[in-house]
Amino acid sequence: MRFINIDALLSTLLVFVSMLIFPLIFSLSFFDPFEKALADFEITDVGFAELHDQKATKPDTNITLINTKGLKFSHYLQLLEILQDIEPEVIGIMKNINEFGSSVEQKRILSEKYNRKNIVVGYYNNIREKHEYTQAKIGYLNIFKDKDREYFTAREFMPKIRIDRGIEYSFAYSVINIYDKRKSKALIKRNNDNERIFFKGNLEKFFWYHAFDLLKKPDEFIHLKDQILLLGDFTPDKIPYKIDQGYYTPLNEENVGRTFTDMYPIVLQANIISMILKENYYKSLPVSITVVIAFLLCYFNMIIFKKINIKYKNWYEITSVLLFLIESIIILFMTVVLFHVYKFELNVTLTIFAIALSVFVYEGYQESVKPLTLKAINHIFKRK
Repeated sequence: MRFINIDALLSTLLVFVSMLIFPLIFSLSFFDPFEKALADFEITDVGFAELHDQKATKPDTNITLINTKGLKFSHYLQLLEILQDIEPEVIGIMKNINEFGSSVEQKRILSEKYNRKNIVVGYYNNIREKHEYTQAKIGYLNIFKDKDREYFTAREFMPKIRIDRGIEYSFAYSVINIYDKRKSKALIKRNNDNERIFFKGNLEKFFWYHAFDLLKKPDEFIHLKDQILLLGDFTPDKIPYKIDQGYYTPLNEENVGRTFTDMYPIVLQANIISMILKENYYKSLPVSITVVIAFLLCYFNMIIFKKINIKYKNWYEITSVLLFLIESIIILFMTVVLFHVYKFELNVTLTIFAIALSVFVYEGYQESVKPLTLKAINHIFKRK
């Protein structure tokens, strides 16, 4: 059997042409409900529950969360002073200034408090508040750029983004840049527009305290010296129950058809910061190599299909489907294991789609496309 086979090559090319047409078909509004239900699902989500031993994962001792929920403005100012006396390495603030009102005097006071070398103020890029009175270090909290978090899972973050004003940096990067410049430089040196988040865990994987406890007994918290402190609102005794209070993450118990978000923004940022500190980065297969693998595997299938069709025509349907199932299981198993054990992302969606289409395209090519093409060519040459 020759490796270079014209029929196999043409039918493989037909598979990839079909994949170019599919997005146009599924762009119809009829498919919107299916797209929203399935577009966000990734096979790697499945392994978080099965392959991550949460009990064996120890809390990150470099990061402490401070729950500021329910604080009045005066208490908040007092908290900032107490924290400065403790001398943490970094204070990352995720507290919305508008919760205390928006008077000029309050902004002026906060400007003075925030204008410290160890403070980073988080903001959301699309609703950014212009703090005219502060020169505080800032970092955006956005996880998604063009997606609605009501439907999408937080799996990646953007270390930096380019906007009209220039380059702006993420909250996590800005915090790390104060705590350990070598780690922040290593992140930027990777030069990735998006970084896959390595999830250490939810709130139970980080030390946290209520702000009111620090206000009552500040002397009991001197151990927070030299740490990263993140200030924000969360409710320790329950998961986020509104979409604007949390994110869907791969740690969610429901991968499809989810109702409740499972992680507060402050915990998500803690996971990202912890990942950068530990340098728990994922590697991924380049897109060009992914395309080559998909093409070669699809081409290999076409050769096998032709051989089966010639020698065992009556068994073609069942053997072609079995081949697809076996290949899919092997690929999916490798994807999950490599992702969770070796932090390597295969990006096999294109490959799975290609081998799935190959089952149907080969039959269509042999039964329709090839005969009609040959008939048309013969007709043209006969006329000449």
